[in-house]
Amino acid sequence: SIIFTMVNFIAALKFFYKCSLIVPPLPPPQQFLYLFVFVFTKGAPTLDLLTQDIVVIEGQKLQLPVHYRAIPSPSVSWQKDGTNLIPDDRLHLSCDRAIAHIKISKCNHEDAGIYTVTLENKLGFDISVKKGVTVRAGEKLKLPAHITGRPQPQVNWMKDGGHVDQEHAVIETVGKNSTLSIKHALRTDHGKYQVTGSNSSGTKTAFTKVDVMGKQRETI
Repeated sequence: SIIFTMVNFIAALKFFYKCSLIVPPLPPPQQFLYLFVFVFTKGAPTLDLLTQDIVVIEGQKLQLPVHYRAIPSPSVSWQKDGTNLIPDDRLHLSCDRAIAHIKISKCNHEDAGIYTVTLENKLGFDISVKKGVTVRAGEKLKLPAHITGRPQPQVNWMKDGGHVDQEHAVIETVGKNSTLSIKHALRTDHGKYQVTGSNSSGTKTAFTKVDVMGKQRETI
């Protein structure tokens, strides 16, 4: 028989650790709602540019941006010498955010004049009248005014703080335009004229001065 003698036997023990990682359930994802509140004050349209003289060389491009502020957003229209402008191949009108643009690709002599931009929303209105009118006695006197607003304002004309003699003067109001006309101006027609517009938003008044020159012509 064979006998095995174990001397200095060291028992080697290997421990295998089975690690179980216990992860507690994660809470559901948190959803954060960020609410940004912007408070804008409602108001009638206001322009950052009131008057500006522009000189353009014939054949060059005219480009004019007009910045404005208005809530709610206004309707925008352009006029040249009192006549509404209609876009065509040369004339481009646009409104981007709070900027009204007018562009004329190639200017010519006929493009010279007075350009007016009109902004209109339901919270305000505007009124303008031709300034500084001079006629000769016996000639026709014509005072055009432009009134915009929502609702459409009621229009009233006065002269030197009093009522206009409507047997002598004719007042015609159609839409946004009101005109005071006198067929044959007299020297007594000179003075300060005012046109007033009124609606639920308030009242505005524009003034103009009329000079009647020369001797009064005799009428037969």
